[in-house]
Amino acid sequence: RLDMNLTLSGSHNSQENVPYYNPKRDFTLLPSLTLDHTLYRHYQTEWSQQFQAGAGSYWQRDYARKPITQLGYGQRVSWNGVLDAGAMLQFEKHPYDGKRERNIGVTFDLNYRF
Repeated sequence: RLDMNLTLSGSHNSQENVPYYNPKRDFTLLPSLTLDHTLYRHYQTEWSQQFQAGAGSYWQRDYARKPITQLGYGQRVSWNGVLDAGAMLQFEKHPYDGKRERNIGVTFDLNYRF
């Protein structure tokens, strides 16, 4: 299965000289594709892997528009449609105050349906 995702976000902040990243104005446009491939299925138990890739643009006030790139790989397991768990490793290059920085992140999630 191939899914297309679109991330649109923007912000307007009025406080200055704060100890966290707080651009006056910014806007993100990030289209991406996610390929979901089933590795194993037996009745309602499923194990799958996901590949994710995206490329977009980030604009911040007082700085030039810069590209954003994103790559990810993850796996999910679902047991009987009740318990669902996954992990995703993501690599991203994103500009902050005009300088592109590399981020590597790992996300874990667990869902229990009752």
